[in-house]
Amino acid sequence: MKNLGGMKELNESIDYRAIVKWIRASQDAKSLRRLRKIIDERIHTLRTQGLRDWTKDDVDEFWRACSADAKRLIKILVEGVGAFKDDIMRDTGWKEMKVTGLIAGIINRARNMGLKDPIIGKWVRRNGTWTKRYILEDSFRDSLKYVV
Repeated sequence: MKNLGGMKELNESIDYRAIVKWIRASQDAKSLRRLRKIIDERIHTLRTQGLRDWTKDDVDEFWRACSADAKRLIKILVEGVGAFKDDIMRDTGWKEMKVTGLIAGIINRARNMGLKDPIIGKWVRRNGTWTKRYILEDSFRDSLKYVV
């Protein structure tokens, strides 16, 4: 994989059909997972580059704009130093769509303010199944203690 810079360069230098053909023909799950991880990390970097760390004033402004449910979710993450999605659903009685919708709304508001994602989700194995674990971004968590 050569330079993956600008889209114009990508269109001229990469045969997308060959990539798709290789992916579909591959029998090596480990290589496919590695490729997926590389692509996901790059997409995340592109989405979040240039976002700034949280300050006390940013958190104060953000907190005042949060709904009661968003505040409840953030408090759960503060108290437990993160939480599994399953536990949040069980403890609050919320459905999965409610939890993921709240998190998406929180992250979108932060990005619109030019700030780093306040909640970070990671897929982890728990009791033999995959589930999402949510933690607070460091500068958000550190500034949040002055507000909450």
